[in-house]
Amino acid sequence: MISWYYNHSLIVLLITYIFWPVYLVYELLIGHLAHGMWKEIPLSYFK
Repeated sequence: MISWYYNHSLIVLLITYIFWPVYLVYELLIGHLAHGMWKEIPLSYFK
């Protein structure tokens, strides 16, 4: 979900689906999930 929220690319989505643990750590380290974004991203799919 994080990949689609930022990139909107099916290729990147498939790559991150395969390597999701590494991608999740990467997102945490660069700060994309800071400031409540970890709650905002899943909620954006239900709007």
